[in-house]
Order: sequence, then C-alpha cells, then structure tokens
Amino acid sequence: MNAHYPERNMPLLSVDMDGIRNRFRDLEYAYLCGNCELAASRVVSDIAQLMAQINELYAALGAERLRSANLEAAIRAALGAQADGEADPLAYLRDELPGNAGGDAYGARSLPAPEAQSTPRDAQRRGTLSGNGVRAG
Repeated sequence: MNAHYPERNMPLLSVDMDGIRNRFRDLEYAYLCGNCELAASRVVSDIAQLMAQINELYAALGAERLRSANLEAAIRAALGAQADGEADPLAYLRDELPGNAGGDAYGARSLPAPEAQSTPRDAQRRGTLSGNGVRAG
C-alpha cells in the first residue's frame, strides 16, 4: 500500500499554487484605481475558488489512486491464492471492498467465507495482508 508515501505516485501539478498565493499578497498592497478595484476583487474571488477546487480535486485523485492500487493488490493476492490452492482466494477481494458491495451491487448473491475450510496458511496470508494495512503487490 502506498499510504506511507502517497505523493510518490501523484502527477505533478502544472499550477504553481504558492506563486499564485504570493501574487495575491502583492495585489493586496497594489494601488488600484477605482475602476480596477471591483474587477480585481472579483478576479481574486474567482481565482481563490479555482484554487480551492484544484486542491479538492487533487486530494480526490490521490484517494482514488490509492484505492485503485489497493484493489489491484487484492486482485493479485486473490490470483496468487487461487494458484496456491487456497480454500477462499476471493477473501482478499471481500476484505478490500467496503461493505462487501462487489457482488450485491450487481445483483449477485454473496458467498460466505468458508472459514472452517481455511488452512493455517490462508489465515496467515489474510492476517498479513489485511490486518496491518500491508498489501501484496
């Protein structure tokens, strides 16, 4: 999981947010004529809203990229578990999907996890992958 370094895989912003903030401060002390004050204040307000939205969208992008990486790791773990002959390889996917929405969301019925059939290796693998936030990948 990339939780320790989420910015590592994020695209760089092409907008210099700190530079824009500094120019805002410069504008605060600039002498503006009466005709320019109203127009400048509207532009400043619009740019502030755009900056806030950029920050929100960038944070949402980071969260979605992390979610996608975790789902991919769960898929890889499930495929590895199936190749190893584990009793319930889909447990990795069920652990990653919130509220087990995967099957029910599309009208499929959820199958209960066959805990009684699990081997000690199955339990160990699930414990290391989902118990402490570490994902296989």
